[in-house]
Amino acid sequence: MLDEVRLRGLTWWPAKGGDACGTHREESVAVVGLSDTAARDLGRRFGQDAVFAWTPDAWRVLACDTGAVAVSGWAASGRAPA
Repeated sequence: MLDEVRLRGLTWWPAKGGDACGTHREESVAVVGLSDTAARDLGRRFGQDAVFAWTPDAWRVLACDTGAVAVSGWAASGRAPA
């Protein structure tokens, strides 16, 4: 996926995703400037079930195979990662 992101000239940062309990983590990338449709298409192309969309107003989980969306808020924290 990272090769594809680089090939497209998109701005990105390394990221990690995981479950709420912290028992599962995956290497990932945070990509800037994709529409929801483009993000879903990229995720689907690389076998992802869903992608995250982060805006100033909300944190959304976008299903790659359907139009399903789960919306929640988010907050910044000054706490250093463990």
